[in-house]
Order: sequence, then C-alpha cells, then structure tokens
Amino acid sequence: MRLLSLLLLLVFIISINVNAQEINGELYEVDDKIILKVWGNHYERGYAHGYLLAEKVKQEVEGFFIGRIFSNDSTTYNEALEYFQQNFEIEQKYQDEVQGISDGLLDAEIDLYCRVLNRDIQSQDILAFAVFPDMAVSGLFGNNANFGCSTLSNWGECTRNDEELQGNLVVTRALDGHMAQLIDENHTMIVHFPSEETEVPWANICFPGMVATFSCINQHGIGAFQNYGAFNRIVDEENLHPTTLSIRNGIEVYDLNDDGEFDPFDIGTALEQENSLTPWIITTVCATEGIIVETNNQTGTAIRTEENNTVIPENSIAATNHFRVLREPVNCNRYSGISDSLEVNSEVTIDRNWEILRGAAGLNTNTHFIQYVPSLNLLRWASAPDRNTPGHSQEPTVFDLEELFTRPSSVQCEVVIPDRFDMMTYPNPFNSHTTISYGLGTPSPTRIAIYDLTGREIVTLVNGKLEAGYYNVVWDASALPSGLYICRMEACSYTNSIKLVLTK
Repeated sequence: MRLLSLLLLLVFIISINVNAQEINGELYEVDDKIILKVWGNHYERGYAHGYLLAEKVKQEVEGFFIGRIFSNDSTTYNEALEYFQQNFEIEQKYQDEVQGISDGLLDAEIDLYCRVLNRDIQSQDILAFAVFPDMAVSGLFGNNANFGCSTLSNWGECTRNDEELQGNLVVTRALDGHMAQLIDENHTMIVHFPSEETEVPWANICFPGMVATFSCINQHGIGAFQNYGAFNRIVDEENLHPTTLSIRNGIEVYDLNDDGEFDPFDIGTALEQENSLTPWIITTVCATEGIIVETNNQTGTAIRTEENNTVIPENSIAATNHFRVLREPVNCNRYSGISDSLEVNSEVTIDRNWEILRGAAGLNTNTHFIQYVPSLNLLRWASAPDRNTPGHSQEPTVFDLEELFTRPSSVQCEVVIPDRFDMMTYPNPFNSHTTISYGLGTPSPTRIAIYDLTGREIVTLVNGKLEAGYYNVVWDASALPSGLYICRMEACSYTNSIKLVLTK
C-alpha cells in the first residue's frame, strides 16, 4: 500500500492573517488529485476552501456550472437561480460556509467577473453550485448532466474467506458522467475537521467549490455514495432540500437520528426528513453492512437492505440507476451483470469487488472509481485524466485513512468531545463482526472487554488511558458460537454493559 506521505507532490500550510482572517487550511496534491484539509467552524472551513482553491472554484462555477450545465445561457441560469432561492431551504451553517468561500475568493484577489452573467461570481452562485446535481437533473431547466453511477457492496459470508476482509465490508463506487474537461482537471478531496460539538471529521470526494456530496466517508467508518435514480416526477415543490446536503448531514452530524448508534441509518433518517426534488439512489455503509436509500419527489424515501434486495445474493447489495423498492424493478444490463457474476461465484475479495463492478458496470464516461474498506482504513481512488479515458482504467491512488484523518499540526480547533461517557454497537444482532463505538467525556483509563453469560472474559478489546473523544473498535467473533455476549466498558467511575447477539 502506498502511504500518503510518499505521494506528496506539493505541500503548503497557511496559518497567517489575511485581512484579519486566519486561513485554516492545508493543501497538497497526490498523483492527479487535490487534497485540502480544513478545520474550524463552517465559515472558517469555507474561507480556507475559497482562499486556497480560489482559481479552481471560479473555474468550476463559471466554466462547468454556468457554462456546461446551463450552456452559458444567462436567462435560463437566472430562472434556475430564482427557483432555487424561492423553493429550497438551506441550513444557516451551509450559508455560512458558502459565505466563507465567497469571502476567501475575494481575499485571494482573483478576477471574479463572469462574462455570461455580466457581473462578478457571488455567494448565491456558489450556493446554487453546491446543489447543482438536484438542479441539473430535475428536468425543469434542461438536462445537461448525465450521471450514470453504480455501486457494489459485499460483506459477511461473501468476504469471509478473504484474509484481509474476514467478513467485513468492501464497497466500490463508480461516479459516471464526463461533463466537462474542468472536472477531469480538478479531482478534489476536502477533509473536514469541524469545531462544532455535534460534528465529526469527514472527507468529501468532490470538486472545488462544492459543499455538498457525491461520495463521502467519515472518521467513524461510515460512507455514502450517490447515484441518480431513473424516475423523475415532481409533485411537491415546497420546502425542498438538496439531497446532496441531506447526505452530508447524515455523514457529518454525530448520531443524527439520536438512537444511540452512529450508523448508515442516520443517513436514511437525514433523507427521510427532507423533501427531495430529484430521484436518487444512495448506498451507505459501515464496517460490517451496507444499505441503500431510495428517494424521489413523488413517492418519498425507502430503505433497501439485503432482506428486500432483488436478484443480488445475500450479504451483497448493488445500485445502478433504477429503483427496486419505490418502483417495480426494470431490466438493467449493469445490474444483471453484477448479479450474474455473484451467482457464478459469491466469494468476494477486495480486488474481485473492484473487478466485478468494473467489468459489469464500467462505463466509458467514468469520472471517479472509488473503493472503500472501513475495517482496514483503506481508500482506493482512480480518476479520469481526460474526457476520453475512463477513471476505472487508471491505477488507483491508495490512501491510509488513519493518515488522511490525522489532524494537521496547525489545527487550532478542539477535538469534538462528548458531554458524557457512552457506548453503542452496530450491527446488533450480527453474524461475525460488530463495531463498538464509544465516547469519552474526559481523558480516562478505559477498558472494554467481552464476556459470555457465565461471566468468563472472552477478549479485551481496549485497555489503556485515552484522550477525550470518539473511538471505534471492531470485535471479530467469527470463531465463536452463536449466542448472547456482554460488552462491558469501564472508564473512570463510569461503567456500562451492552448485550451482543451473535447469530450464524
């Protein structure tokens, strides 16, 4: 595995005052990919984003968004902007972040004049760009973007015999749709280190200027990958919310649905709470399991698990661009190709997961080809170098997520600290592996161990003094018989126990 530190081509860290605003950002390149780490509150992260990527942000907003999506038609663009401002509800935190981007652009002193609009690029344009997927595929203002996309997740019995996975999950995602050369020149990952108490570090594989998500993961091992859904009927245009920002809420906000577990269903809840304009199919995963959330304007939101999967065998789940719960499934050659490959051989390794999706669903318009293995802190990312070369044909850059989520030495914001000691586990019941998440309100000697019902200790998972913050540990119970086990956490004077149900 090539470590990130060996691939750095350019690094510069800025922590100075420009017009009294500190730039909380670290920017470098890895292969053909831009990596930007930002920290602080939403405004501060936005400011660093805008300042450090100023030229590229303007390129994307003017050249791709206005130029490609709206064909440099100022009349249509202004109609879309007015529609967006009248019908979408955007949280203040994202408005603050976009204002930060806009202020960063101004302080970077680049020329913001847009010939098509006959004015400077403004914060309203950057905010609209943040949700361009919803606008571009709605059909209300033409359709100059074609998002293919596909995703394959495997875990459990499918990956049991892989020495690296040992039953844990692997997911590969294809972001398809060569929409402009500017996209191929600006492959970007923005890694956020929030100072807000309710938010966690996360990474967004996107393009300069975007505060919303296509593909994202967080430090707690949750990932989400968005596909277009091929059914679009708009019946309710009130209180719309961008699906791309709903996904971000589920990834960035700790335990959004407040059920005591930080897991893929938080993203499902984030989508269920909002009214989406356009149809989407979102794969969301953790270390041991994946689900798919289907949503559209007419029929709302539904969650697809392996239990109501279609055609694809158990312990696997796939998404292309057709609904399979909200609507009667239709034939899809890519989906059938994935299913056929798994029917022939259901055993999956890390490399085979990649090859199945590439062989069955690899399109010539592939922009990003991404693989994520939460239990190994592994991210592989291949990107298209130009409009004539699909990303999946390229050698992927390999990232160690422990290194990627290492805070820059100049980060001034505090680590997100829980206000109490707590512990949760997901999934539960489970069939081999479960992830135990725990939070420490203060630095504490911490011990987490597993016991059987007789009180015999099976294994010690954590034993040592830890700083305050949130942590994960995976328990591998694949060698143990089915039954009831107890997970016990001791930290300072705090103790807590959770019953774990192992089923095989």
